[in-house]
Amino acid sequence: MELPLPVFDVSTLGSGSASDSTESASVLADQLQHTGCVYLVRHGIPTETIHRAFEVSKRFFALPHQARMSVADLNSPHFRGFVPSRGELTKGPADADRREQFVIGPETAPQPLDPGAPWRQLIGPNQWPDALPELRPVMLDWLDELTALSHRLLSAIATALHGRPDFFDGLVAGNPNHRLRTSHYPAGTPGFDDNGLGAHRDHGLLALIAQDGVGGLQMEDGHDSWVDVKPLPGALVVNLGETLQVATGGRLPAPVHRVITPPTGAERYSFAFAFNPHIEALTKDTTDPQGAGTTEHYGRRVLARWLQSSPHLARRHFPNVDPGALLTGS
Repeated sequence: MELPLPVFDVSTLGSGSASDSTESASVLADQLQHTGCVYLVRHGIPTETIHRAFEVSKRFFALPHQARMSVADLNSPHFRGFVPSRGELTKGPADADRREQFVIGPETAPQPLDPGAPWRQLIGPNQWPDALPELRPVMLDWLDELTALSHRLLSAIATALHGRPDFFDGLVAGNPNHRLRTSHYPAGTPGFDDNGLGAHRDHGLLALIAQDGVGGLQMEDGHDSWVDVKPLPGALVVNLGETLQVATGGRLPAPVHRVITPPTGAERYSFAFAFNPHIEALTKDTTDPQGAGTTEHYGRRVLARWLQSSPHLARRHFPNVDPGALLTGS
C-alpha cells in the first residue's frame, strides 16, 4: 500500500547503544521536520489495549441519547464529557463538526476558582456514565499508555534537537492539560455535509491518532490540496502541535488537518490524544539564543480557542471571559 507519510519504528528508540538511540531520534526529527506527521509502528502499546478502547467506545456511542447526555460537556467547566454532533465549531461558526465525541483528561481535583486566571478551570475531574461502568478503567488505561508513549517521543525530539532528552520536560511538569477524545462520525447520506472535523492545527505539543479501517483523516500538503492519511493496521499517527512548532522556532511544523465524513455509508470511529503542556506553561522559540520574540501562555491560548469553538460552554461557565482579551493578555 502506498503511504502518504513516513513510517517510524518506535522500538528503535532506547534500543541498542546510546549512539543508535540518538541516530534513531534524529531520524524521527527529520521525518517530522518535513511533514509534521508520521505513522508510528512497533510503538509498544498492546494490541489488546487498543482493541478494548475501540470496543468500549462503540458501546458508549450506542447508549441511549439520554444516557450519553447525562455526561454532556455542558455540565463541565473542564470541557470534558459527551459532545453531541454539531456541538463543536473547530473550523468556525459556519461549519459545525459532524461528529460526536467523548472527552476525558487526567483525573485531578478542580482548581480553586480564580477570576484572574480562568484557564485554571480546565483542570478537574472527568464525567463517567453510570450506564457503562467499564468505560472508566479502559479509557484511563488507554490514556496512561498514550501519555507514556508521548513522553518517549518528546524525549527523542529533545535529544535530536538539543542533545538532552529532558529539554522540554518543564513544559509538561505539574498539571498537564492532556485530552483524550473518542469520536464517532455518523454514516454519510445523499447530500450530506462532509465536514466531519473542520480544518485546524492542534494547540499542544503533539497528538496521537488511532483510526479504524474506514479512513477520512486528511493532511494539507502545503499546496492547497489534501492528502488522505490512510489507516495502517496496528499503527498510530503522530502529528505535531503549535506549542512545539513555536518552541522549535518553526523547525517542526504543526500540520493543518481535517476529517471528512466517508461517503460510503460506513460509520467511522477514532481516537485522538492531545499531549499538552501544563496550564501555566510559557512557550518561546528555543532556537533563539537571545530569547527574543513572542512568549505564549498556553492556558490563555487554549482557553480562548476552546471558548470560540464551544460557545455553549462559554455561555454557561465563562460568561465574563473575552477570548480576544485572553489572546492579547489584557
